[in-house]
Amino acid sequence: MQVGLRADLNVIDFARLRLRTPEVVHDLPAGGRRLVQRADGYVATIVAGEVTYSSGEATGALPGRLVRSGAEAASLRGAAGVSARRPLGSHRYGMPIGEVPSCVCRTATMP
Repeated sequence: MQVGLRADLNVIDFARLRLRTPEVVHDLPAGGRRLVQRADGYVATIVAGEVTYSSGEATGALPGRLVRSGAEAASLRGAAGVSARRPLGSHRYGMPIGEVPSCVCRTATMP
């Protein structure tokens, strides 16, 4: 971390870190389903200096922005040093970085 750079951080209590049982949720458009596996032990998720999750609950803060494929996404990936095979703002397993993940994620900094 460095002052003035953007970063996504997870504050983790490793003594409490536990995976929950996977569950199917139907929260996608047209009733589409997805598999979700939550975890205990995440104290906070901080995106661009704002707490987005506290004790596993969303705070309502959404400091990030949606990046779609195309020239804008490619230029942002290059600036952040993120692999071109994976969209900026997503974990390697497809989970948006702002969500509480079930594993420790790498963080990327960008100016």
